[in-house]
Amino acid sequence: MRETDRRCCNPLEMQAAQVLRLRDETNPRFHYLHHVPKVKEARMNVQEMSTEQIREQIIKVTDDMARIKGRLQESRTQVYRTGEYSDPDWYHRANEALRFRGIDIRQLQNELGKRNRQEKQARSTVSKSNFEKAARQILSLELFLEVANLANSFSTQKAD
Repeated sequence: MRETDRRCCNPLEMQAAQVLRLRDETNPRFHYLHHVPKVKEARMNVQEMSTEQIREQIIKVTDDMARIKGRLQESRTQVYRTGEYSDPDWYHRANEALRFRGIDIRQLQNELGKRNRQEKQARSTVSKSNFEKAARQILSLELFLEVANLANSFSTQKAD
């Protein structure tokens, strides 16, 4: 057996040769396979964003994650179809980008949930005060105090 035949039969060397072919800039797939959003960009400051900006950012990050997952799946499928592995550096960067997008999604969703809870609590407080104002106007003082005492008894029972 010739030296070149033995080299071709070594799977690690075959994979290395495939990676080198993929890294060749003349390869038309080079730019497609290597385009992954940069991970090292500045992390977003969620507290300074408006609620609408957070919702838009969630949609954008979710789309990024879906696109990256699709490219990773194409890379895995390519291995089964052709036996060619994609660039390991690209694969690592894509997985890292996916992981960081997941962190971003969690931060955005946590902040949105916190704001929604605060908004709901504020609406509840306003609703209670508006109800109290309306009840004072419609009910007599004795009936209003009776309703207020009954409501307070419910809140103490709930705390127990």
